[in-house]
Amino acid sequence: MRAGVASTRSARTTTGRAFERARDVRERPRARVVRRARISTKDPWWEKGGEENMVECVDTGAFLNLLNVHSDKLIVVDVYARWCGACRALYPKLCKLAREYPEVVFVKVNFDDNKLLCKSLGVKVLPYFKFYRGSDGCVAAFSASIAKIKLLRAALDEHSSERCSLIEGKVEYNDLDDLAELEAMSPEERAAAEPSSVSS
Repeated sequence: MRAGVASTRSARTTTGRAFERARDVRERPRARVVRRARISTKDPWWEKGGEENMVECVDTGAFLNLLNVHSDKLIVVDVYARWCGACRALYPKLCKLAREYPEVVFVKVNFDDNKLLCKSLGVKVLPYFKFYRGSDGCVAAFSASIAKIKLLRAALDEHSSERCSLIEGKVEYNDLDDLAELEAMSPEERAAAEPSSVSS
């Protein structure tokens, strides 16, 4: 019986198997944590190379005004963030598309400055695009990256053709019903409605 006890004790010593396994675990390389790239906001990439048909939207009122003023054209809403690596990578391609489609109005919406507007638009991933066409309202909405630039170009080709609308008067966008309420809020009400955390 004593021999059995001794063999059990040797397994618990520094030369035993249990400690060998512990050493193996410590010597293994640690798992690498991959984080999304965040871009420095010191370089104002979002201000470079803007075309005449690219407009920066500063608030909800300006957004609604742009939709009504340009109701006879295709409007492409680009929701971006200054810290978003994918937004920065896509921006030069977007400027090139703006040059190729001068009849289309590109509206840039900064996510961080317009969180309530972005929440109303249903933005969950950046960069995010929403296409509006007069009385048709929202005709397309999707997230695109540099790898999906063909998707953006295909949507522009599909929706930028000339159309003749038989409906006159103010254009109504059914998916933006709550924006009028948002615009009418006081600063205190807006602060209370502000999303508490944003996932990027």
